[in-house]
Amino acid sequence: MKGIDKENRIGFEIRNNKLELILPSFIKDKNLDKEEKTKEKIKYFKLLRKYKNSTKELKEEYLQNIGISQKEEYMYSIFEAYYLLLMDYMELGPFLFTEIKTNQNIKGRLNWNKTINKSNLLISENNFLYNNPLFTNKNIQYNHPLAIIYGIHLLEIERATGLKINIHGQYRNSIEKNRKTINIRRTLDSFRTSMYSDRERKVIKLLYIINDNNRRLDRVSTNANLYYLENLNNIWEFMLKSILDDQYYEFNKYFPSGHYNLNIEGKNYKKTGLRIIPDIIKEYNNKLYIIDAKNYLPHINGNIPGSVDINKQILYRYFLSSEFNNKNKYELQDIKNIFLLPNDLQGEIIKKIGTHKITNMKGTMGDIFLYQIDFNHIVDAYIGNDKKIKDKVLNTIGK
Repeated sequence: MKGIDKENRIGFEIRNNKLELILPSFIKDKNLDKEEKTKEKIKYFKLLRKYKNSTKELKEEYLQNIGISQKEEYMYSIFEAYYLLLMDYMELGPFLFTEIKTNQNIKGRLNWNKTINKSNLLISENNFLYNNPLFTNKNIQYNHPLAIIYGIHLLEIERATGLKINIHGQYRNSIEKNRKTINIRRTLDSFRTSMYSDRERKVIKLLYIINDNNRRLDRVSTNANLYYLENLNNIWEFMLKSILDDQYYEFNKYFPSGHYNLNIEGKNYKKTGLRIIPDIIKEYNNKLYIIDAKNYLPHINGNIPGSVDINKQILYRYFLSSEFNNKNKYELQDIKNIFLLPNDLQGEIIKKIGTHKITNMKGTMGDIFLYQIDFNHIVDAYIGNDKKIKDKVLNTIGK
C-alpha cells in the first residue's frame, strides 16, 4: 500500500515492532485509556473485516486455508485469527475449564459420578449440563492444556500490540510455566473431537489456523506480511452505499451509454465510450439525490472535488431529468447533487459546509451541495447494521 496519502490510510501497520492502528488524519486525537484503545482497535478490525467480506476483496496478507474436518473449511488470515481470539477474550473472558466433582446422594439412588463426570471438562459455568446437583464441587483448571495454549496466544497479542490484557495472576503464571513444554499441535489434535460448544469449536479453529502458519503475530521477521491497510476512499463510499440503501441499480437503465465505431486501415472496431456510474442514487420524499462520496479534507488541506467530479455530477443530474428524456420521473428542480465528505464532528452527525455554483449564471444547474458526515457515526452504523442514521442524513440534505 505504498504511496497512499496520510489522510487516505486506515488499518493496521507494524510501527516500532508493534502492531498499530492507523487512522485518517482528520480523526481527532483522543486521550484513551488502555481498555478504550483495545476496544477501538477491535472496532476498526471489525470494520475492515466486514468490508472485505462484503466486497470479497482478497487481503494483502496471506490467507490460510484450514480443513478442520471433511465438512468444514475456513479461510482466515493469521492477522484475523489473532484478532478474533482477542475478541473472544474481550467478550467471554479467558478460555478456562471447570472440573465437576460429584458425590452420590445419601440414598445412593443416582450415581452422579457416572452421569456427569463423563464430560467433566466444560468451559464456564454456563455450559453445565446439570446445574447444582447434590454435593457438587467445582474447580477452575488454569493448567488445562487448552487453557494454556489459549493463554500463550493472549501473551503473543500483548507483545505484538502493546495492549495490556487483564489476565488473572494465577492463570498468567500457569501460562508462563507451561508454555515451553506443551506440544501445541498434538494437544489440539487430541482435544479436537471432544469440543462441543460453539465457543470451543471456534477457539479450536482459530488455534489451528495460527499454529498451521509459519508466521506469528509477535515475530519481527513477519512485519512485512502483516500489513492490513485499506484505501479510505473505497471504504467511505461502500459504507455510505450500505447505510443510505443505494438505488443505483434501479436507475442505471435511465442512463444513456455510448460507444465508438472505428474503421482503421480496413478493420472495424467497437470500443466503449460513455459509461455512467454514480456513487449513490437515492429517492427520498419525492426528491432524487445524486450523491458522490469523496474523501476530501478542505478543513485540513484545502482540497475539494475538482472539475472532473463537478462535470460528472452535472451530467448525471441532466441525464436523469425529464429535460433529457420526457419519460424520466424527475424534473431538474427535483434532483439534487451532493458531495459527502468524512470528518470527525465530535458528536454531530452531519453539517453543511458549502455549495458549488457556476459563476455569473442564474439557475441551479451547477449547484452541488457539500456536507461533512461524522466518520465515527458512519462506522458504528455500518458495523451494527443501523439504518436509523439514514433518515437523519437524508432529512438534512433535503432541506
